[in-house]
Amino acid sequence: MASPALYWKGQATGTVGVSFSDLLQGAKQVMQKSGLTDINKSSVDVSGRTPNCHAAMTFVDTGSSFVLIIMAAGSEAKVVRDKLSTGFDSLTWL
Repeated sequence: MASPALYWKGQATGTVGVSFSDLLQGAKQVMQKSGLTDINKSSVDVSGRTPNCHAAMTFVDTGSSFVLIIMAAGSEAKVVRDKLSTGFDSLTWL
């Protein structure tokens, strides 16, 4: 059995002044709203799954803001990756 392809995306968050912990919490909310299950939030990433895909979200500190990294593998990987990206963009930060 072949391993599924890994699809990923990096995108600027535009979240100056938002903590890493808050970003992880936001990623968890996006996964829940996107229908992922078995969601696990650690101190460095958030991961979850659909019946046909595993996905994870983390952030890279550029010094002035963060870059969101989304990774997904499985038969629905592109759809899940794009859904998480769009969901994260729609978050409102206070």
